Amino acid sequence: MTNPSDLAEEQREDLIDAVYETLSDTCDMDVSFTQYARAVVDMLEQRGLLRSLNAKPADMEKLAAWMMLNGFATGHGDTMDDLLGELGAQIKELRVSAHRFAQMEASMRYWIKQHARLSDGLIAIHEASPDVPADVLRGIAYDIVLNCIDPETARFQITRRAGIVCGGGDVA
Repeated sequence: MTNPSDLAEEQREDLIDAVYETLSDTCDMDVSFTQYARAVVDMLEQRGLLRSLNAKPADMEKLAAWMMLNGFATGHGDTMDDLLGELGAQIKELRVSAHRFAQMEASMRYWIKQHARLSDGLIAIHEASPDVPADVLRGIAYDIVLNCIDPETARFQITRRAGIVCGGGDVA
């Protein structure tokens, strides 16, 4: 029976020989390091030595197809880890974007509500009697904007303050 460490050493030596042969076959001054690396990876794949390191090609193809179908980029996608890493990064970006969108939506709802309140309050001022003094209306506008009074309160305050200013006494 063969010792497992002897087998691993024998495979290691075979691998070194194969890499040496691959590099010597492609040794050319015009070939980039990337091309050398690809040649080595191709040789390792041909010998079946990368299968133990990666997922099955069919699984990688399924994941890549699913990613593309659902609008995710696959990046280089050379390994299952590359695909999963790319997918994880894109999902994280989507979560951040969704959180930002929710914040923007909440902010927009707030400002829409504020706009409606201001508009309705200014309509109340516009609908006030021409007899109401300008300083009363200016004070109500101030209260609408800075004190956030609602339109009904604005109408009430216009009537109340106009009565006091004009000498008619307190309406309330």
